Amino acid sequence: GQIVISGTIDAVNKACERCKEAGARRTLPLQVGGAFHSPLMAPARTELAEAIEKIVFNTPVCPVYQNFTAQATCDPEEIKSNLLAQLTAPVKWTQTVRNMMADGAASFIEIGPGKVGFSKTRSIIEAPFYGNNVIKVNTLKEAYELGQKQGVDMPIVGAAYRVLYEGQSAAEAVSSLLLRPKRAETEDIDWI
Repeated sequence: GQIVISGTIDAVNKACERCKEAGARRTLPLQVGGAFHSPLMAPARTELAEAIEKIVFNTPVCPVYQNFTAQATCDPEEIKSNLLAQLTAPVKWTQTVRNMMADGAASFIEIGPGKVGFSKTRSIIEAPFYGNNVIKVNTLKEAYELGQKQGVDMPIVGAAYRVLYEGQSAAEAVSSLLLRPKRAETEDIDWI
């Protein structure tokens, strides 16, 4: 399996050396802009808390899985609280993917550069689910176009796409998400 650690550059380099000495086949420093999901992010907590507090969170149209708990929630206050908590907490990716599958998710679209998360998700999903159920795209635009091509409704991806590529204001995009009609419980759930 894969383990991702976070810390200062020196500490991560020393940990990589020790892992190799202990028999790890490979260590790979990730190209990231900070020690995300670790206590080293605590100085950013106050500013993030102030920004989050200014936002009105409404009940989402689909379950939200956050890496802090690895659980689905539709509770706006819990989502808000978890956003702040996950800044300094470890990512529970394996548990999140397994919980999504247990709740009925069968396909995953990963958005972002590189293949680290992609290979991690594929390693979590066991046969017979493996196949083409994990799709990797590099940009939000690619994800949006894939959804359009496949006829899949991805409201969050669509809203973000409209802001980044069609010039829609963030307020309009968020409003379009919040004004969507509630889906019947018998309908398929969007897992984006």
